Amino acid sequence: MGAPGWVPDDELRRVYSVSVKDGQPAGGFRLILVDQAIGWERAVRVQHGDEGWTEVKCGDASGKIARTNASIKYSDMYVPYKGKQITLSLYAPGAIGFWNFIKNIHIEPADFPKYDGWTYYIYWANHDDESFFQRYENQIKANNLI
Repeated sequence: MGAPGWVPDDELRRVYSVSVKDGQPAGGFRLILVDQAIGWERAVRVQHGDEGWTEVKCGDASGKIARTNASIKYSDMYVPYKGKQITLSLYAPGAIGFWNFIKNIHIEPADFPKYDGWTYYIYWANHDDESFFQRYENQIKANNLI
């Protein structure tokens, strides 16, 4: 992952995010990447400061099938606060096995209280239906995913 490449201008139009205060453990937040099961692989890398990264990834070849909707897949992780900036880096597939960087989302230590104990959903729709996850009925939450 990480090779530079061509990124379609409209890729971010397919990304929709929602934060929900749902009683996650204090000291961090839960990150859930949600993709259509027949969609391309998508990934979000999580990095604390200059430490190494971990990632959530889902799509046609990875992720877990949603319990209440087999056409949706997800991947999740708990992101603890370590006193350093948290960077969420969005990646989409490119050509010949390369991944394209799409965007960074930075969470500064001063902003940690805004996300503490919340779940942060990143919904990523397919090219053929860019507004799929903007429709409320498709914004499946944790209790219907797991």
